[in-house]
Amino acid sequence: MTMTDGPFELPDIMLSKEVEKEVRLSAPTIWRMQKVGIFPRYFKLSPKKNAAHRSVISDWKRDPEGWAKRNAVTACA
Repeated sequence: MTMTDGPFELPDIMLSKEVEKEVRLSAPTIWRMQKVGIFPRYFKLSPKKNAAHRSVISDWKRDPEGWAKRNAVTACA
């Protein structure tokens, strides 16, 4: 099931399972990459559903290293 199935259409939203298929990475690998800031973080749609914006995932796919640099969070000393 995709977010476009059913009565509501959310074209820019991808569930975590869709993201895994799109980028061909496992859930644990994505989680580790999110933890260190080199993959876009999910947001909560509901208590058991995580999602990402399709445009952000597309940006990451085009240039993973550049995306990580542009979205890096610097720690305050």
